[in-house]
Amino acid sequence: MNRRLLESCFLVLVISLSPIFCVAQNYPNKPIRIIIGYPPGGGADTIARLIAQPLSTALGQPVIVENRAGADGMIAGAAVAKAAPDGYTLLLVSSSHAINVALKKNIPYDTLQDFAPISHIADQQILLVTSPAKPYSTVPELLKYLKENPGVINFGSSSTGSALPTELFRLETGSKFAHVPYKGTAAVIADTLAGHVDLTMAGAATASQHVKSGKLRALALTGAKRSPQFPDTPALSEFIPGFDVAFWSAIYAPAKTPEAIIAKLNTELVRITRNPEFQKSIRALGADVVGSTPEELRQFTINEIDKWTRVVKQSDYKE
Repeated sequence: MNRRLLESCFLVLVISLSPIFCVAQNYPNKPIRIIIGYPPGGGADTIARLIAQPLSTALGQPVIVENRAGADGMIAGAAVAKAAPDGYTLLLVSSSHAINVALKKNIPYDTLQDFAPISHIADQQILLVTSPAKPYSTVPELLKYLKENPGVINFGSSSTGSALPTELFRLETGSKFAHVPYKGTAAVIADTLAGHVDLTMAGAATASQHVKSGKLRALALTGAKRSPQFPDTPALSEFIPGFDVAFWSAIYAPAKTPEAIIAKLNTELVRITRNPEFQKSIRALGADVVGSTPEELRQFTINEIDKWTRVVKQSDYKE
């Protein structure tokens, strides 16, 4: 009797799970969409398109990049959170995916519960830059100047993605300076070149050309360690232990996407990040390739949310 009961239970279990195995085994059998929350031509869009072609080749189906710009990526996030959890709708996000949690009150989804992490793709380096005419050429000289001249320096930022790192710098160093928000990167870079802005943090793809020409001086990278792209530029963490900020990109699926599909996508995405041609293209953007497991991305997302929530609370920063 017990044996028959066990056999019946096993049969019910197999029948209930068979659709999942079937879906995973046949996946994919139609085009896949990667939705991003930013317009064409930007860093996130470029990375999505660099991924789309090799992923399409690996999976044997078209991979289409779809731009749904607006609301710091939340329009795209809401669309993917509501999509069927079948692996055919993916979300490529930037750092704002975590920053929004710290800043926004009415996010139309739960950032941790409504998405299944797949892989952390890349980190775009951020450069702390200044005009060569300024009286500090290294981070120690800058920190000394800030200490001796509280409130004199102004620090420009172009978005929440650079404004919060600016606030983190203030908190970690105990510095006093004027934080000047700009509406776009071009404007803050122009004023930094002209010397009207003393310091700014800008994506390496934007700032590096001015550094190479000698019009801007790179004091440091904001990541946890030096980048192969800028071997002679120190990391801020060498002077401010634990400082670690980058413009990151990662790919998620809707929550409840079958684990077998997540595993398959992760395998292919990590394989893509290990490809020398892909790495070369990412380096051209001033970024470093990562490639991670789903669990590593999950923990990374939690850490990012915790970090920016702390910064917002301690600095009283508001958009």
